[in-house]
Amino acid sequence: MKRSADFLSLNPRTKSSTQIVDGWQRQQFRTLIKALEHMKRDVTFILDNGKTLGANRELLGNRSPFFKTMFHSEMTEATSKTIKIPEIDEHAFRAVLEWVSTTDYNTVLRTVHGDGYMTSSFFKRRKISNRYTEVTEDNPKMPAVCTNLLLNVLMASDRFDMPMLKSLCVDDLKDSLHSSCVCDILKIASLLQHEELKTVCINYILKHRQKIDALNTLTKDLLIEIMQTD
Repeated sequence: MKRSADFLSLNPRTKSSTQIVDGWQRQQFRTLIKALEHMKRDVTFILDNGKTLGANRELLGNRSPFFKTMFHSEMTEATSKTIKIPEIDEHAFRAVLEWVSTTDYNTVLRTVHGDGYMTSSFFKRRKISNRYTEVTEDNPKMPAVCTNLLLNVLMASDRFDMPMLKSLCVDDLKDSLHSSCVCDILKIASLLQHEELKTVCINYILKHRQKIDALNTLTKDLLIEIMQTD
């Protein structure tokens, strides 16, 4: 017990003993849920690239109305042990399954971007919010490749009807707008009919139009909408 007390007294200026214990308990609970989910994987998903990913039907149904409908319908997928999931990025689907298991957004980010990405300001800002720098044209918070990965997770969360995950993705994309990625984000926002994200992107484009080179990749309708907003 003394050793535990000594451990909890470390770094008193950063975290209280209660915070450390609570954080440890939450992590242990997530680990337990993942272990149980792994033991009871009763469905295997096959992706376009041939990769297979296992999951638990009950957990999927509880987290996603899309899968709940699938598993409680007269479709062949309701009883099949293998299900094909076409047209989805592998990393995005792994992130969806991670969300189903843990509902922990930081774990989702780690799944999508890899452990090396944890050192970026984008990942750190959720833990040390007062130390990250603002996004500027010279200091984008999120590299372009990571923006594309997060957009894939956003589309997956919309496809599988996971509003909380979708909202978290949207928040991070709004916070990380940059001239190199704003047009890509706008196109996805338009595709998903997400008016809030569309508005943020259009306002950013109007403010930084001289620095954006990808306007020619936008549809005619989006260009007209931008001009009408100006």
